[in-house]
Amino acid sequence: MKCALVLLLSLFALNSHAMVLFEPMAAYEVSGSTAIEFTPAGEAIKGVEKLDGTHLGSISYGARLGWVFDNAAWIAGEYMAASGGKIKYDTHEDEFTRESYGVDLGMWLGRWNLWVGYNIADKLNITQQGATEKDEITGTAIRAGIGFLVFRHLSINVEGAYRTYNDGKSESDTVYENMDQYVDKFNQTTVTAGLSFPF
Repeated sequence: MKCALVLLLSLFALNSHAMVLFEPMAAYEVSGSTAIEFTPAGEAIKGVEKLDGTHLGSISYGARLGWVFDNAAWIAGEYMAASGGKIKYDTHEDEFTRESYGVDLGMWLGRWNLWVGYNIADKLNITQQGATEKDEITGTAIRAGIGFLVFRHLSINVEGAYRTYNDGKSESDTVYENMDQYVDKFNQTTVTAGLSFPF
C-alpha cells in the first residue's frame, strides 16, 4: 500500500500545473454491516463470541480540498461526518455517529471520476442500547468510489469502504475501554450513494 501511494504521488509530482479542487459532498448509507469478534476474555464479559449487525440510513456530509492536474489526475484531503446511524443486532440496536479524515487519489475519465481513499483517522461514536454514555472507537479505513458528472458542478457518486477499528475509550464498557485485551476484530463495511459539487 505504501509503495503504491509513493508511486501515485510521484506521478502527480511530474505534472507541475494544477487547479484547486473544492468539492462539498453529501451521501446516504444504502448498505452496511458491522462484525465484532471477541477474545475469550471479552466473550466472558459480553456473553457472546461475536456480534454481527446491519445498518443503513446514516447521512454523511463533508468536503474534499486538493488539486486537479493537467492530466485529469487529482489528489485531495477529505473530511466526512455521519449521523443518524443505527446498528441492528439480533438482540439489541445501537446508535452511532462517525467522523473521518483521509486522503483521496483519483482520475477524471471524461465525465467519470474514479478514486481510492485512505482514512488516517476514522472515529465511531456508539451509544449502546439503554446507555447514555458514548463509546469512542477509532481506527482507519480504505475506500473506493466512482462518480458521474451530470452537470458541470454536480456529480452522482457511489463509494464503498472497509473500516478497521482497533482502539477505544469508554466510561461504562470495559470491553471497549480495553479493546486490545477483549476485542479480536471490529470491522465495518459501508456503501454510500450521494451527490457532490466539484469546483
